[in-house]
Amino acid sequence: MNKHTAAIKLGAELFGKKKYEKAIPSLTLASEVEPFFAFMLGEVYHHLGKSINHGLAFDWYQKAALNGCVEGQTMMGMLHLAGEGVLQDLNKAREFLLKSALDGDVLAQAKLGQIYYEGIGVEPIPNEAFIWFEKAAQSGNPEAQSMVGSMLMHGNGVASNPEEAIGWLKKASEQHSACASNNLGVAYVLGRGVEKDEKTARCFFELSSSLGDEKAAYTIKELGKFGYAKVATDLHEMDLDFRSRY
Repeated sequence: MNKHTAAIKLGAELFGKKKYEKAIPSLTLASEVEPFFAFMLGEVYHHLGKSINHGLAFDWYQKAALNGCVEGQTMMGMLHLAGEGVLQDLNKAREFLLKSALDGDVLAQAKLGQIYYEGIGVEPIPNEAFIWFEKAAQSGNPEAQSMVGSMLMHGNGVASNPEEAIGWLKKASEQHSACASNNLGVAYVLGRGVEKDEKTARCFFELSSSLGDEKAAYTIKELGKFGYAKVATDLHEMDLDFRSRY
Protein backbone atom coordinates (compact mmCIF):
# COMPACT_ATOMS: atom_id res chain seq x y z
CA MET A 1 0.00 0.00 0.00
CA ASN A 2 1.55 3.33 -1.07
CA LYS A 3 1.51 6.44 1.10
CA HIS A 4 -1.44 8.07 -0.68
CA THR A 5 -3.60 4.97 -0.48
CA ALA A 6 -2.82 4.64 3.20
CA ALA A 7 -3.60 8.33 3.76
CA ILE A 8 -6.94 8.03 1.97
CA LYS A 9 -7.91 5.06 4.11
CA LEU A 10 -6.80 6.57 7.42
CA GLY A 11 -8.09 10.05 6.65
CA ALA A 12 -11.54 8.76 5.72
CA GLU A 13 -11.63 6.54 8.81
CA LEU A 14 -10.68 9.34 11.21
CA PHE A 15 -13.03 11.79 9.52
CA GLY A 16 -15.88 9.30 9.77
CA LYS A 17 -15.17 8.93 13.50
CA LYS A 18 -15.23 12.75 13.84
CA LYS A 19 -11.58 12.81 14.90
CA TYR A 20 -11.03 15.82 12.69
CA GLU A 21 -7.77 17.20 14.09
CA LYS A 22 -6.12 13.77 13.95
CA ALA A 23 -7.37 13.38 10.39
CA ILE A 24 -5.73 16.57 9.07
CA PRO A 25 -2.27 15.12 8.20
CA SER A 26 -3.79 12.16 6.37
CA LEU A 27 -6.39 14.31 4.61
CA THR A 28 -3.64 16.70 3.51
CA LEU A 29 -1.60 13.90 1.96
CA ALA A 30 -4.68 12.31 0.40
CA SER A 31 -5.68 15.64 -1.16
CA GLU A 32 -2.58 15.45 -3.38
CA VAL A 33 -4.26 12.75 -5.44
CA GLU A 34 -7.98 13.04 -4.58
CA PRO A 35 -9.66 16.50 -4.71
CA PHE A 36 -12.54 15.45 -2.47
CA PHE A 37 -10.12 15.22 0.45
CA ALA A 38 -9.28 18.90 -0.06
CA PHE A 39 -13.00 19.55 0.28
CA MET A 40 -13.03 17.53 3.51
CA LEU A 41 -10.22 19.70 4.85
CA GLY A 42 -12.28 22.74 3.93
CA GLU A 43 -15.14 21.30 5.99
CA VAL A 44 -12.83 20.73 8.96
CA TYR A 45 -11.55 24.31 8.95
CA HIS A 46 -14.94 25.79 8.09
CA HIS A 47 -17.13 24.29 10.80
CA LEU A 48 -16.22 20.78 11.92
CA GLY A 49 -12.89 21.07 13.70
CA LYS A 50 -11.94 22.81 16.92
CA SER A 51 -9.72 25.36 15.16
CA ILE A 52 -12.13 27.18 12.84
CA ASN A 53 -10.21 29.15 10.21
CA HIS A 54 -12.25 30.54 7.34
CA GLY A 55 -9.15 31.60 5.43
CA LEU A 56 -7.77 28.07 5.45
CA ALA A 57 -11.21 26.70 4.70
CA PHE A 58 -11.39 28.91 1.62
CA ASP A 59 -7.95 27.75 0.45
CA TRP A 60 -8.90 24.08 0.71
CA TYR A 61 -12.31 24.54 -0.90
CA GLN A 62 -10.61 26.44 -3.72
CA LYS A 63 -8.07 23.67 -4.24
CA ALA A 64 -10.89 21.13 -4.38
CA ALA A 65 -12.91 23.27 -6.80
CA LEU A 66 -10.02 23.97 -9.14
CA ASN A 67 -9.37 20.24 -9.36
CA GLY A 68 -12.94 19.44 -10.37
CA CYS A 69 -14.57 18.59 -7.04
CA VAL A 70 -18.24 19.53 -7.38
CA GLU A 71 -18.73 19.93 -3.63
CA GLY A 72 -15.76 22.29 -3.55
CA GLN A 73 -17.25 24.35 -6.38
CA THR A 74 -20.52 24.65 -4.47
CA MET A 75 -18.78 25.83 -1.32
CA MET A 76 -16.76 28.37 -3.30
CA GLY A 77 -20.06 29.71 -4.55
CA MET A 78 -21.47 29.84 -1.04
CA LEU A 79 -18.39 31.60 0.36
CA HIS A 80 -18.32 34.22 -2.39
CA LEU A 81 -22.04 34.75 -1.86
CA ALA A 82 -21.60 35.34 1.88
CA GLY A 83 -18.22 37.06 1.71
CA GLU A 84 -16.83 34.47 4.09
CA GLY A 85 -13.05 34.00 3.96
CA VAL A 86 -13.04 36.12 0.78
CA LEU A 87 -14.49 39.42 -0.42
CA GLN A 88 -18.13 39.06 -1.43
CA ASP A 89 -18.45 38.61 -5.19
CA LEU A 90 -21.96 37.73 -6.35
CA ASN A 91 -20.88 37.19 -9.95
CA LYS A 92 -18.24 34.64 -8.95
CA ALA A 93 -20.74 33.05 -6.58
CA ARG A 94 -23.18 32.49 -9.45
CA GLU A 95 -20.41 31.18 -11.70
CA PHE A 96 -19.31 28.54 -9.19
CA LEU A 97 -22.87 27.58 -8.29
CA LEU A 98 -23.91 27.31 -11.93
CA LYS A 99 -20.98 25.02 -12.67
CA SER A 100 -21.92 22.75 -9.77
CA ALA A 101 -25.64 22.92 -10.55
CA LEU A 102 -25.00 21.82 -14.13
CA ASP A 103 -22.97 18.94 -12.70
CA GLY A 104 -26.05 17.92 -10.69
CA ASP A 105 -25.23 19.27 -7.24
CA VAL A 106 -28.54 19.63 -5.41
CA LEU A 107 -27.42 22.31 -2.94
CA ALA A 108 -26.11 24.46 -5.78
CA GLN A 109 -29.36 24.04 -7.70
CA ALA A 110 -31.42 25.08 -4.68
CA LYS A 111 -29.17 28.07 -3.99
CA LEU A 112 -29.42 29.23 -7.61
CA GLY A 113 -33.17 29.00 -7.27
CA GLN A 114 -32.99 31.26 -4.21
CA ILE A 115 -30.69 33.73 -5.98
CA TYR A 116 -33.05 34.14 -8.92
CA TYR A 117 -36.17 34.12 -6.73
CA GLU A 118 -34.95 36.75 -4.27
CA GLY A 119 -32.88 38.71 -6.79
CA ILE A 120 -29.52 38.34 -5.03
CA GLY A 121 -27.10 40.27 -7.23
CA VAL A 122 -29.51 40.03 -10.15
CA GLU A 123 -33.04 41.09 -10.96
CA PRO A 124 -35.57 38.52 -9.70
CA ILE A 125 -36.32 36.02 -12.47
CA PRO A 126 -39.11 33.75 -11.15
CA ASN A 127 -39.17 31.38 -14.14
CA GLU A 128 -35.40 30.82 -13.86
CA ALA A 129 -35.78 30.32 -10.11
CA PHE A 130 -38.47 27.70 -10.70
CA ILE A 131 -36.24 25.76 -13.11
CA TRP A 132 -33.51 25.37 -10.51
CA PHE A 133 -35.85 24.76 -7.60
CA GLU A 134 -37.55 22.02 -9.60
CA LYS A 135 -34.24 20.30 -10.37
CA ALA A 136 -33.30 20.31 -6.68
CA ALA A 137 -36.82 19.24 -5.68
CA GLN A 138 -36.69 16.25 -7.99
CA SER A 139 -33.54 15.15 -6.14
CA GLY A 140 -35.32 15.35 -2.80
CA ASN A 141 -34.29 18.74 -1.39
CA PRO A 142 -37.13 19.72 0.99
CA GLU A 143 -36.61 23.49 0.79
CA ALA A 144 -36.75 23.30 -2.99
CA GLN A 145 -39.81 21.05 -2.85
CA SER A 146 -41.53 23.62 -0.66
CA MET A 147 -40.66 26.44 -3.06
CA VAL A 148 -41.85 24.45 -6.10
CA GLY A 149 -45.12 23.79 -4.29
CA SER A 150 -45.56 27.45 -3.36
CA MET A 151 -44.75 28.70 -6.86
CA LEU A 152 -47.11 26.20 -8.49
CA MET A 153 -49.83 27.13 -6.02
CA HIS A 154 -49.65 30.83 -6.87
CA GLY A 155 -48.58 30.71 -10.52
CA ASN A 156 -45.29 32.46 -9.74
CA GLY A 157 -42.73 31.74 -12.47
CA VAL A 158 -44.84 28.85 -13.73
CA ALA A 159 -48.46 28.19 -14.66
CA SER A 160 -50.64 27.72 -11.59
CA ASN A 161 -51.35 24.09 -10.76
CA PRO A 162 -52.70 23.71 -7.20
CA GLU A 163 -53.10 19.93 -7.43
CA GLU A 164 -49.45 19.44 -8.42
CA ALA A 165 -48.46 21.99 -5.79
CA ILE A 166 -50.06 19.88 -3.06
CA GLY A 167 -47.95 16.90 -4.06
CA TRP A 168 -44.71 18.86 -3.71
CA LEU A 169 -45.78 20.47 -0.45
CA LYS A 170 -46.58 17.06 1.02
CA LYS A 171 -43.17 15.74 -0.03
CA ALA A 172 -41.51 18.69 1.71
CA SER A 173 -43.73 18.39 4.79
CA GLU A 174 -42.79 14.73 5.12
CA GLN A 175 -39.18 15.94 5.37
CA HIS A 176 -40.11 18.32 8.20
CA SER A 177 -40.41 21.54 6.18
CA ALA A 178 -42.22 23.99 8.46
CA CYS A 179 -43.03 26.33 5.58
CA ALA A 180 -44.55 23.56 3.46
CA SER A 181 -46.64 22.35 6.39
CA ASN A 182 -47.99 25.85 6.94
CA ASN A 183 -48.82 26.20 3.24
CA LEU A 184 -50.66 22.89 3.37
CA GLY A 185 -52.70 24.20 6.29
CA VAL A 186 -53.64 27.24 4.23
CA ALA A 187 -54.49 25.04 1.23
CA TYR A 188 -56.91 22.95 3.32
CA VAL A 189 -58.54 26.12 4.65
CA LEU A 190 -58.99 27.60 1.18
CA GLY A 191 -59.64 24.37 -0.71
CA ARG A 192 -56.81 25.03 -3.15
CA GLY A 193 -55.77 21.76 -4.76
CA VAL A 194 -57.64 19.81 -2.08
CA GLU A 195 -61.11 19.66 -0.53
CA LYS A 196 -61.58 22.09 2.35
CA ASP A 197 -60.96 20.32 5.64
CA GLU A 198 -60.79 22.20 8.91
CA LYS A 199 -59.39 19.29 10.92
CA THR A 200 -56.59 18.60 8.47
CA ALA A 201 -55.80 22.30 8.20
CA ARG A 202 -55.41 22.55 11.97
CA CYS A 203 -53.15 19.48 12.00
CA PHE A 204 -50.80 21.03 9.45
CA PHE A 205 -50.74 24.38 11.28
CA GLU A 206 -49.88 22.58 14.51
CA LEU A 207 -47.16 20.56 12.78
CA SER A 208 -45.70 23.68 11.20
CA SER A 209 -45.76 25.56 14.49
CA SER A 210 -44.00 22.69 16.24
CA LEU A 211 -41.25 23.00 13.62
CA GLY A 212 -40.82 26.69 14.41
CA ASP A 213 -42.95 28.43 11.77
CA GLU A 214 -44.11 31.79 13.17
CA LYS A 215 -46.92 32.21 10.64
CA ALA A 216 -48.45 28.92 11.70
CA ALA A 217 -48.07 29.80 15.38
CA TYR A 218 -49.85 33.11 14.73
CA THR A 219 -52.65 31.36 12.84
CA ILE A 220 -53.19 28.96 15.75
CA LYS A 221 -53.48 31.92 18.14
CA GLU A 222 -55.94 33.63 15.79
CA LEU A 223 -58.01 30.46 15.61
CA GLY A 224 -58.22 30.44 19.38
CA LYS A 225 -59.23 34.09 19.57
CA PHE A 226 -61.58 34.52 16.63
CA GLY A 227 -62.55 31.07 15.42
CA TYR A 228 -62.15 29.21 12.15
CA ALA A 229 -64.55 31.26 9.98
CA LYS A 230 -62.78 34.58 10.66
CA VAL A 231 -59.33 33.09 10.07
CA ALA A 232 -60.50 31.43 6.85
CA THR A 233 -61.79 34.79 5.58
CA ASP A 234 -58.52 36.52 6.42
CA LEU A 235 -56.45 33.82 4.74
CA HIS A 236 -58.67 34.00 1.65
CA GLU A 237 -58.12 37.76 1.35
CA MET A 238 -54.37 37.35 1.82
CA ASP A 239 -54.29 34.64 -0.83
CA LEU A 240 -56.15 36.83 -3.34
CA ASP A 241 -53.75 39.70 -2.67
CA PHE A 242 -50.70 37.47 -3.08
CA ARG A 243 -51.90 35.85 -6.30
CA SER A 244 -52.79 39.24 -7.80
CA ARG A 245 -49.07 40.03 -7.95
CA TYR A 246 -48.34 37.34 -10.53
